[in-house]
Amino acid sequence: MRSGRRCPGSTVSQGEHSPAAERAVRPDLGTYQGRRVRVLVDRPLGSRHPRYPDLIYRLNYSYLPRTLGGDGQPIDAYVLGVGAPVAEARGVVVAVVVREDDVEDKLVVGVGGRRYGADEIRTLVAFQERFFRTRIEMAPGDGSSAAPNEAAEPAQDTRSS
Repeated sequence: MRSGRRCPGSTVSQGEHSPAAERAVRPDLGTYQGRRVRVLVDRPLGSRHPRYPDLIYRLNYSYLPRTLGGDGQPIDAYVLGVGAPVAEARGVVVAVVVREDDVEDKLVVGVGGRRYGADEIRTLVAFQERFFRTRIEMAPGDGSSAAPNEAAEPAQDTRSS
């Protein structure tokens, strides 16, 4: 284990796995690329992270019901194209945020048909993804994957646990 600090957006400490994640298989979220989905928002735009109140959600953060992510919980998704807090959204999976140093990846759901580039997505999700080494995998036909996040280590969390 590299450290015992908790990472915002993850249910586990960096470098360790929860009991549910031990049983879960990291799904290939690429199979969702281009699919229309309905997500339920559990952390609306402007809300604070439940364990890290300094982290404010700059997007609606949601999950895909009746799925299982790498952390043993439903698959998480960022919702793009909605400028107000909402309870649910319907859109198309336009990308996957692949976390190279965590047990789960995240879907990126676009609402309203707007196209997003990988660099724009990286900027929009950076409020939370800055704590991880990530790469953006775009849906087929939407461009190639963006270069990985070059940060070698996640930002240091100076709060006490």
